[in-house]
Amino acid sequence: MIRYRERQARPEGLVRPWSSPSSVQTPSGVWKVSSISVSVAAVFLAMATFGIRRADLGQGLLAFAIAIFSLVAALHARFLYLAWKQYRLASDSLEAKEREFESVFENALDAILILDNRRICLDANPSALQLLGVNRDQLVGRSIVEFYADMPAFDSSWERLLSEYHGRGQSEVLRSDGAHLFVEFTATPHFLPNRHLMIFRDVTQRRRSEEAKDHSLALAKSAWQEADLLRKATLALTQDLRMNSVLDTLLQTLHRLVPYEAAQVLLLETETKLFLAREVVWQNGTGPFRGCPDTLDTFEHPVIKQALENREAILISDTVEEGGWTFTNEQTHMRSWLAVPLLSSNQLLGLLLLSHAKPGYFTAEHLRVSGTLGVAAAIAIQNARLYERAEIYGAELERRLSDLHQAQQALEQLKTQRSASES
Repeated sequence: MIRYRERQARPEGLVRPWSSPSSVQTPSGVWKVSSISVSVAAVFLAMATFGIRRADLGQGLLAFAIAIFSLVAALHARFLYLAWKQYRLASDSLEAKEREFESVFENALDAILILDNRRICLDANPSALQLLGVNRDQLVGRSIVEFYADMPAFDSSWERLLSEYHGRGQSEVLRSDGAHLFVEFTATPHFLPNRHLMIFRDVTQRRRSEEAKDHSLALAKSAWQEADLLRKATLALTQDLRMNSVLDTLLQTLHRLVPYEAAQVLLLETETKLFLAREVVWQNGTGPFRGCPDTLDTFEHPVIKQALENREAILISDTVEEGGWTFTNEQTHMRSWLAVPLLSSNQLLGLLLLSHAKPGYFTAEHLRVSGTLGVAAAIAIQNARLYERAEIYGAELERRLSDLHQAQQALEQLKTQRSASES
């Protein structure tokens, strides 16, 4: 690792913010002045002692001068000791602080990168190497933009970042193995001259969880809307028990759930023959159009026969590629097709057919929704049949009651005439 101390061999080397400045290697300015003053005083005392000795001014004065010189030397030694002790304390404190910040840098869970003005990575902690899936030699000395999924976006935001005091946001980065990661970044430009700090936090799992949550909410909302439409459709199917109303409501409601272009309701006449109960063809959103014959024989249409025999829904993505698919000449342009059996109390009533001119238009979801509505439709059709039978039986009963009433009236008249003739 590169320390803060400047080196002539690497003028562009990393300067970490926690490193010790070179000024801590010498005492403070006050101690420098004091040291020089004491040294000058000691020199003058030494010269004075030598002069006294040459002038032979007496042993007492010489002893006094030597004592003063010794005192100054002792004070200077004391001063040097205290200065050295202060320096050691300051140096040890700064080294401990450097080790502390270095430990934070090396063991931080977030990725930390130090960049220069050219976006070249000068240093990175182990979390950054692990995040990007590289070793130190593969990252240090390279531009960080190489690891961004959207390089133009990073280029446009870099200049803006350098002009700000602080920046944060989200980006998509690329690992060395090609995997895409979503990260939250915090950037501090110019934390030291021409040095910029970037901190990445991997939020890929959180992003995917949020996307999964949003997807689940969308599915739940869609399911709720579908359930609401099916509820309304079921209610509409039971409001009017007449067959024509049931079939019209079925096809109109189904078109809101599955936007088809053509739809037919075929009801069983015999085990092998069906009759067309209702048909609607939507062309540019307009009107019904007859394109299906009034009766169909299952032997002429293998796919319809298969749907009736298996009592299972059938989805054909492209009728052109489906072998043995035949319908009517008017419906040859219909490419996407599905059939839903109408079952009520395990009794097969007929088929619901939907088609669209676009190949692959219908999906499994369309088939599921059609099948769900088909269950309610089959019950409504069965109820409509029972209602029609009840109306027929009721009309027949009223007719017979009317005949009986007329017979009774005729009998009463006959009795009255007989009584009159006898009297």
